[in-house]
Amino acid sequence: MENRDTIEEVLRRGYRYALALSHRAADAEELVQEAAFRLCQRGGPWTAPYFLTVIRNGFVDAVRRQGIVRFDSIDEACANVELPVATRDDHDGLDGPMHRALSTLTPAERELLYLSAVEQYTARELSEMIGRPRGTVLSTLHRAKKKLRARLSSDGVHP
Repeated sequence: MENRDTIEEVLRRGYRYALALSHRAADAEELVQEAAFRLCQRGGPWTAPYFLTVIRNGFVDAVRRQGIVRFDSIDEACANVELPVATRDDHDGLDGPMHRALSTLTPAERELLYLSAVEQYTARELSEMIGRPRGTVLSTLHRAKKKLRARLSSDGVHP
């Protein structure tokens, strides 16, 4: 396996990634189960980057089926679109200033922020992974961090 990750570690990383995408524990569990099932059907490979890609594709498919978000190209025009803020019931018991701040981000912003901050992917790697220009990835990350700082500051938390 890549980086000598065990299947358990790949599943744990996949769950954290799915939770960052969906922002709901039940949806994250379902995404991980579906991705694991797909990998078992295909016979692998059980590597973290491949598993994260399968989870991302499953998330995009599910969101498109539900009609929650349109996945158009990310550009400056999409930056001003306001999505509804998740309610307390949507958090599955998760709460706190950081969780509230993260809930104000779009799924694309949360995904890039997670992959950059937690999974430690570079902007170039993210660009290749999601099929967007590097500059778009960097500007999306910048906007996401700016939104988080503003929200945390307004909640009295110093980021």
